[in-house]
Amino acid sequence: MNDLTLSMTSNEVNDTTAVSSSSENETRLIATILDTRDGWKRRGYCVPSKARPARIEQYKVPGYSTVYRNRHLFEFDQVYEVSDAVAQQRSSAAELAVITREENMTKAMQTAKITIQLGKTVDDIRELAYLTHGGNYQGDPGEFIWSNRKARNTIRHCLTNYETLWKKINRGRTGQDGYNILRERVDELVDESYPQFAEGMPEVC
Repeated sequence: MNDLTLSMTSNEVNDTTAVSSSSENETRLIATILDTRDGWKRRGYCVPSKARPARIEQYKVPGYSTVYRNRHLFEFDQVYEVSDAVAQQRSSAAELAVITREENMTKAMQTAKITIQLGKTVDDIRELAYLTHGGNYQGDPGEFIWSNRKARNTIRHCLTNYETLWKKINRGRTGQDGYNILRERVDELVDESYPQFAEGMPEVC
């Protein structure tokens, strides 16, 4: 039995044959085809690995009178052109790479060693905050206003290795989870090391 099954009437077959040079009719013709994976492959198409057959037919194995096997047939709208299939595979591979980078950055920030300089007085940190714009070296600092929040920012940026670790993270999609973990761990260490500036504590003059 031929691997190819056409669900067309005889008139449609004749009409298609008469205008076989027309790309529109060729497209209409191929859209009516039911074919096996190998059959579609020979035509330049790929059947996705998880696609379910549109039809399953039995055929007699040549040379045997009572042995039958199943033939899995797929429709045109279930297949991709080989070029599209390759593009889809590449897209899937790229997506997997993004997920891998996300996981790697997250793990790196979960296990990174965070250091902090201890023993600084309130005056030391206030002066450092004034000199570094509260740990923000860029932009117009505006009027200097001392606060616990400015102290925490200064400690994070100037007295820990936060910025060194932060530079290793892609701040886009792949690094967002890693950054959130880093920021949380650093802020916890700042609060533990300099509890007088912790959020919710009275403002230190």
